[in-house]
Amino acid sequence: MVKISLDNYSDSQVSDKRFSVSKKEPVKTVIFTCVPSSTRVYTKAIDAEIRIEAALELRNAHNHGVKIGDIAEIPDSVLYNPIYKSSYAYLKLFGGKFKVEDCKGVNNKNASTEDICLSLYAERVADKMENVGACYTGVKKALLSAGIINNYDDMPRGEAKDSISYFESHPEKFKKIFVKKENLKNLPAGRIVVFTNKDDAGHIVITNGYGQGMSSSTDNMGWLDYKGKEAQYVVYELTDGWKYNVHTKKLEFCD
Repeated sequence: MVKISLDNYSDSQVSDKRFSVSKKEPVKTVIFTCVPSSTRVYTKAIDAEIRIEAALELRNAHNHGVKIGDIAEIPDSVLYNPIYKSSYAYLKLFGGKFKVEDCKGVNNKNASTEDICLSLYAERVADKMENVGACYTGVKKALLSAGIINNYDDMPRGEAKDSISYFESHPEKFKKIFVKKENLKNLPAGRIVVFTNKDDAGHIVITNGYGQGMSSSTDNMGWLDYKGKEAQYVVYELTDGWKYNVHTKKLEFCD
């Protein structure tokens, strides 16, 4: 099997072994309600983790072909607001057991072409978003970019912990693996780790093979220590049904 390399992403701007692009994609959300007597359509981020409210004039939404219940777009400036930026900065500078870090890149060791592909997309998303509290959104965007899901709404709306039902319902695509806590940071690139703790929203990351987890930012995977002894986790890896398409630079599932 030929290992994937950054050369496969020649249409992107790559520097210092980082996978990034110059153009920011708009954040996607769903138009969820509309009062008939109102002239405005209110939108919220799909995931409950992100407490964002934005408004679009109904006529402008229609002009762009957006209908109620369809995917609409809101500017990056709505998501990248000072609240999330300040939280990100705090965890990066003063975080303890659970700490935001600069991404170390993607490690090829013990990772398949498909694993590396997923990790590269996750790195790209984490670098672009750089905020905390939006991990589920970050992982969804990475899975969508990599071709693992076809639509952002394929996975359940809600919080990181809600992703487990999706992975469990697709055993042909995602395999649950058992990993000791002390070995979590030794996971190869491309593993999906979901952390839970009672009624907490949870946390979800895609590993990079350097002991880090990538979602809407990159962290040290210290969430279990941060939450205490009652926190749990589950790990998934891609099954052999996934294949990397060198032309599209995405993953495809072969039935």
